[in-house]
Amino acid sequence: MKNIPATILVVDDDKTVVEVASLFLISQGYDVLTASSAKIAEELIKDHRPEIVLLDYKLRETDGVTFLKRVRHSCPETYFILFTGGGSAEIAVDAMKAGAADYVTKPFSGPVLLDKITAILKVRTVEVMNKRLQEEIKGWNLELEKRVNEKAAELEKISQQILQSEKMAILGYLSTGMAHDVRNPLNTINLFIEILKGELEGDEQKIEYLNIISDNARRINNILEKLLETSKRPKYQIKPQDLNEIIRSTISLYEHQAYLQHVEIKEDLYEVLPLFDADYNEIEQLFSNLIINAFHAMKSGGEISIKSEHKNNNVVFTIRDSGSGIKDEDIPKIFDPFFTTKKRTKGSGLGLGVVHRVVSSYHGKVDVDSVYGEYTQFTIKLPYKKGNN
Repeated sequence: MKNIPATILVVDDDKTVVEVASLFLISQGYDVLTASSAKIAEELIKDHRPEIVLLDYKLRETDGVTFLKRVRHSCPETYFILFTGGGSAEIAVDAMKAGAADYVTKPFSGPVLLDKITAILKVRTVEVMNKRLQEEIKGWNLELEKRVNEKAAELEKISQQILQSEKMAILGYLSTGMAHDVRNPLNTINLFIEILKGELEGDEQKIEYLNIISDNARRINNILEKLLETSKRPKYQIKPQDLNEIIRSTISLYEHQAYLQHVEIKEDLYEVLPLFDADYNEIEQLFSNLIINAFHAMKSGGEISIKSEHKNNNVVFTIRDSGSGIKDEDIPKIFDPFFTTKKRTKGSGLGLGVVHRVVSSYHGKVDVDSVYGEYTQFTIKLPYKKGNN
């Protein structure tokens, strides 16, 4: 028993009881604390967290049951044994309801008290270990649930990327055939427009009609070009590129538009990015589409911030605008061909498809974060690896 590392607090306003109990318990190898009042006892319990408290049922300031009810919730790993002046069953019931582990009648014998303490310490050890194990299991379950949710989200993201790639592959197949089938009639239309213009020379109104037809034919051809850019990689030339320089050059193309729309473009570029093997025009097209997309989102001015970083052998770009944002339900669809939230006169719905195609060509990733009515941020990660093409 001397090897049991337990602390016992004896609480009684009878000094004789405190002294006798303390001497006996010390002789059995326990660490003993004593208190002659409820106030002192409460402070000792708070500071020392004893394994067992021997508590007199009747204290001067309060009774033991009331005291027990008050402090029990704050020290769940402390077990209480009540001293009583008689063997009343009613007292025992009150004590147990209040949270006491057992009770001992006065005068008590050392062996009886020792047996009760030994039994309660065994129960306490099991219960405390069980409680801690349950808390540990609960923590494991929460961690497991968190990891499952993270993996599920990761798999969903991968699934969406695969689906998007499949869509673009199908679109590439269709658009190649469509371009051939549509361009032939367009060429015929344009040829006859020129013939009719010669026949109708001097008839300004009819020539204007022909110009409208010609403009719309040109628009159809432009859509075909964008469709092909979205789905199929055009001719490219891979060379080491200064991506920061491409960003600056692209921004300069839109300085006048920024001035007209009252948009401020802010740069926060990594001091010296390692050269990245890429096609200049593709990267310029990537940033150009994102900047145009940002302009379309800001009708009454705002801010575009462009940042570049070098992280873990990747170059990371963030393009953020303070525009209208994207609705949550629209975010999964923004890279789909022809999907647009703008008026048809503002966009074809192919620009972000081009962004996705270019990023995929370099084995990169593009993520979107947006709060509708507040902002949109695109994060592009391109890995520094050989064979980007």
